[in-house]
Amino acid sequence: MFARRCSVSRSLALLSALLISSTAFSAEWYAVSSDNFTLYSDGPEDQTKGLVQKFEIFRDTALALLGLPDTPEKQPLLIVVYNNPRDFSRISPKNSAGFYYDSIFGPRMLMRGIGLDIADQGTLFHEYVHYLLNQRSQFNYPRWYDEGLATVLMTTEITDTVFVGNPPVYAAMSIKYGSLPTVHNIITGGVDNRQGFYQAAWLLSHYVSLGNKTRREQTTDYLRRYDAGEEPVAEFEASYGMTTRQMDAELAAYAAGKTFAALKAPTKPYSGRLWTRALGRAEALLLLADIAVENDEYKAAHYYFDQASDIGADSPFRARLIARRSIAYIHDLKVGKGDELMGPLLAEGSEDPQVIGDIAHYACDKFVEIRLGEWNGDEKAELERAIEYGVRAVEADPGNLEAHYYLGLCYEAAGQLQNATDALLRGYELSPSPRLNLELARVLIKGGQHELASYLLSRMVSASHDEDWRSSVREIVTDLEDGNLSKEYALLTPPWVALPGDE
Repeated sequence: MFARRCSVSRSLALLSALLISSTAFSAEWYAVSSDNFTLYSDGPEDQTKGLVQKFEIFRDTALALLGLPDTPEKQPLLIVVYNNPRDFSRISPKNSAGFYYDSIFGPRMLMRGIGLDIADQGTLFHEYVHYLLNQRSQFNYPRWYDEGLATVLMTTEITDTVFVGNPPVYAAMSIKYGSLPTVHNIITGGVDNRQGFYQAAWLLSHYVSLGNKTRREQTTDYLRRYDAGEEPVAEFEASYGMTTRQMDAELAAYAAGKTFAALKAPTKPYSGRLWTRALGRAEALLLLADIAVENDEYKAAHYYFDQASDIGADSPFRARLIARRSIAYIHDLKVGKGDELMGPLLAEGSEDPQVIGDIAHYACDKFVEIRLGEWNGDEKAELERAIEYGVRAVEADPGNLEAHYYLGLCYEAAGQLQNATDALLRGYELSPSPRLNLELARVLIKGGQHELASYLLSRMVSASHDEDWRSSVREIVTDLEDGNLSKEYALLTPPWVALPGDE
């Protein structure tokens, strides 16, 4: 009887192992890198290479049309293309084909499916135009121009020729025959209808950038005036030499024409570097878990971490997976679980720069939780650990944007403002992003460097599609210029300080 039980137990264990292995992660992922992009995908290798080259061609086209410098990227845009729709749905907004975001680790673009149709591809082109404008231009742009120009470029067709200028398929009839918002309402932010705003922004941007040479020249003057903060209607009418009503009439005539203006040129194939490498199972799981953590999708993150639980100690990715899972736990306010993983990891004494940087990140987050009263512990010890490991991380890898960011925050919390400024400036040089830039501006203000803080903030007005956010940034800049620093600004609040209503 006893022997029979053992046999049954072994059979059940074997069945369990078979069931686990049948659902285990087995996708084959590749990394394809070019001069300006790194693309990860579990799709066919040849299609992945083709998509990277297409992005390089689009980048050349967009830079030329936008009049922006073609200099090497300091922090190459990382693109992740999920050929498995289930993996993409775990981390994406509902009904999304793709989305872009700036993380503290660098810029990211996530896409559903290697064989995107032209509409889905256009969504990613649209977001990439915003990225180029925010990263490379010295201008702040009015929202209608920022969104309109991105919408103009999103329909770019790349075959043996590059064609720019088609209206979005979903909006072509409305633009031509519909009743669109007035120019006055577009440029003053008086349009509540989102669809109407984008259609009108497309038409106006198309006309002043592609449709009329004189208008193109006037647009340069208009953007200069807008960037200087002049009154919206006055700056528009002064630059274009007409009232907004007169521009309404010109746009109506332009929309009623037989065709819209367009740019067409032979495609210049990408001739830069292109190399591919296969990701092992552990690295692929780390990538997918990383992306889930960055997007606060902790259920998805732990799904991938669970899949990686059998990764052996001989794998260079084992410690990275543990470190990143610890961060997922503390971000999800499960500090006890994070400590259960972080304690043994600290004892191992890893020399991996990424692991060291994650330890600094974790210690900084734990310091914040203790300071806010969300966890009991020694906040001084955690802050000192965050600084110690942050210094080690940036010494081992000067390109570790995450480590520069958290080191800057922790120096600030310790009252070391010059060190905080230096750390955040090094991060800014690697990849300026709204989140890092705001932290840097706050430190500069604390250190009395108001002019530099004002300049930095003034360059960020276009970094969001949200008008309230833009208005808040403008208010801070105005107060800095006027010497009025008595207010508390939500945008410039350190993470370890709770504002009323946060609890």
